[in-house]
Parts: sequence; structure tokens; C-alpha cells
Amino acid sequence: MFNKDQIFNKTMMREIILMFVAIALIGFSSGIIENIQTNFYTVIGMTTANRAELEIPREVPGLVQSLIIAALSLLTLGRMGSVAMFIRTAGLVCISLFVSKFNTPFIIFAVTVSLGEHIFMPLRNSIGITIANHGCEGRVLGLMDAVTTMLSVAASLIVLFAFDGRKLSNYSAFYLVAAAVSLGAGLALFFMRTRKGGETIKRPKLVIKKKYALYYIISFVSGFRKQIYLIFAPWLLVYTFGQTVQSMTLLYIIGSVSVFFVNPFIGHLIDKHGERRLLVTGGFICIAVYILYALLCNSDPANAVVVLVLFALSFVDRMTLSTLIGRDIFVKHTASDPAEIMPTLSLGISLDHVASITSPLISAFVWQAAGPQWVFIIGAVIGAIYTGVCFLVPRKPNAPQIAEQVVTEV
Repeated sequence: MFNKDQIFNKTMMREIILMFVAIALIGFSSGIIENIQTNFYTVIGMTTANRAELEIPREVPGLVQSLIIAALSLLTLGRMGSVAMFIRTAGLVCISLFVSKFNTPFIIFAVTVSLGEHIFMPLRNSIGITIANHGCEGRVLGLMDAVTTMLSVAASLIVLFAFDGRKLSNYSAFYLVAAAVSLGAGLALFFMRTRKGGETIKRPKLVIKKKYALYYIISFVSGFRKQIYLIFAPWLLVYTFGQTVQSMTLLYIIGSVSVFFVNPFIGHLIDKHGERRLLVTGGFICIAVYILYALLCNSDPANAVVVLVLFALSFVDRMTLSTLIGRDIFVKHTASDPAEIMPTLSLGISLDHVASITSPLISAFVWQAAGPQWVFIIGAVIGAIYTGVCFLVPRKPNAPQIAEQVVTEV
């Protein structure tokens, strides 16, 4: 199922190796930051209101990254990825060296990190799709996700056993390590080049076409769905049901290890059955998960069985997010011009982030005004809309035979 000679384009082995080195380093760096940043926020004196305020500027790069990528369109995708990682590295270094309290410079540095991460998002899957042999895109993206996740788990274990969160200097040191690893990823991306004759490909600066409308809608709706998993499900477990940092970290590690095995398999299923079936299945599971959340969210916090079920729901929800791989493969199957893939993915991410910014504000108001169950009922409704839209995806698209390598010679 995962024979490298079958799923990868053998003419691009240099790029394949460098890409996997880069995403492994990115996974390790991100794993460090994800596991210490919440506690770091408290150490530098952030309040709950500050935490909510920070999310808006941090998500703005997701709205404008398609325009930034268009401005960088004269660069190869590998060089664009290196720029993204160098920006991220600069932000991490500044946080490590210059931040001791919550202030305006910290917000600027945090947004800088976010900008680098958001620029890289569409580049990652665009490169991944094109280093894959035709019909093997899902397996390659699934394998990339698995590698990123396992390195993130490795970083989580190091933080778990080697990190002392009582001193600001410890946070600074770990941020600096994450920056160094991020720099390594940027260098790997910088040296990517094509094995196909050095022919430069003309890339459109922005793609807005009717044939991609379904992808844009799926991206927008899934942005609402994603925020419930990322924000309100953990909030329910921690603030309503009193779960500790250790319990949440263990859930993260279990979920990440599972993703390592699940994502490549999901990619294989997408290649075999088409993206429509997996996207629709993920939508139906999403509906069931949020209905159960709504039914259980007002239960007794001391009920161990309910807590266990909520952990299981969070785990299942994370697994269903893996089916979103099918969104990007749908773009590959829809595109007749390979130069349209990356800018289309970029615009989809921007639309996703429009929803990601508005969703928490609306959901937080609903949570306080009507109760948490209504947030999850809304989540189930969004899941139903998402599923209905995914039914419109063709069963097994006749993909254009795109063999062009998007990583071009400098």
C-alpha cells in the first residue's frame, strides 16, 4: 500500500527527501510550541480576555496569505516555503529573546510566527500532491501528515519529561530550540529543485474560477466545523469537567499516535474510492459527535463515564478531520492547469479562516447566552450542511493527467 516506488514520482527523489525532512522538522518545532504556549501565556501575565484578543490578529494572516503568496509568485514553491519558515523562525527567536510580559511587541512576534505558518499551509499540500504519482496523492498526503504528527509526539514527550514550566528562562530556551529546528526546515525547503529540465512554470497570481466553487464552499464550512474541535471541545473538558493538563496532554499524544496510522490509511481509501465517500463519511460522523456532545455537556462533572465518553468523542472528532485531505485532492482532480492548484488551495485556506475568525465570536456569545449545548447543536447543523455540500463532489472524478512538477529549477 505504501511502496515508495509506486506512490512517489521517482524523477523527484531529491525533492521527496527534502520535503519529508522539512515537514519532520516542522512537526517537531510545532510540537514544542503547542505543548508549552498556553502555560507560557500565563507566565507572561495574559488574562482570559487577552487570550481571546490574541486570536484575532493571529488568524488575520490566514485571511491575507493568498495575497502574500501571490506577491511571492515569482519564487519557486520550495523557495516560498523557505521564506515562510524563515519568517516563522524570526518570530520564535524574538519571542525567546525579547518577551517577558504580555505587550504589543509580543503580539507582533506572535503574528509573525502565525504569518509564516499560514504562508506554508497551501504550499505544503501543493508540493505533496505533485511529488505523488497519479492516483496516489491521498497516500502521499496521509504519509506526510503521519510523519509530521509523529515528530510532534516526539517533541511532546521531550516537553513532558524535560520541561520545567516554573521559570521564564525555560520557556525562552524551548522557544529558541523550536526556532532552530524551524530554521532547519527552511533550509531544506530552500534547496528543493526540480529534476525536470529546469523549465520555469508560469503561475497565476490569484485563481477565482467557477469550477472551484464547490471547493471554496467546503473550505468555508469546514472552517466553522474545525473551530468547535479546536476551541470549544477542549474548553468543555477543562473548564466544565475539570480535566488536568496531564489528562489533556495524554489525550493529545494518543490522538497524535493514532493519526500516524490513520492518516496514511485514509489517504489510501481516498485514492481507492475517491474523495467524495471519505468527505461524506467524515461529515456524518461529525454530526453524530456533536449531537452526543450536546446531550452530555450538562452532565455531572464527577461522572467518570461521561468524562470518558467526552474524551472518546474528542478523539473521534480528531480522526474525522483527517478526511479533509480529500478537499485538496479534489482540487487536483478538478484542475486542468497545474499552475492553478497552489493559488486555489491558498484561497481555500483564506476562506477557511474567514470562518475561523467569526466562529469563535459567535459561539462564545451562544455559550454564554444559551448554554454550551447550543454551541454543539449549531456544530451538528454545520456538520449537516458540510455533509450535504460534500455529496456534490463527483463520486470518482476523471482527474486530468497533470504530471508537471511544481518545484522548479532556480
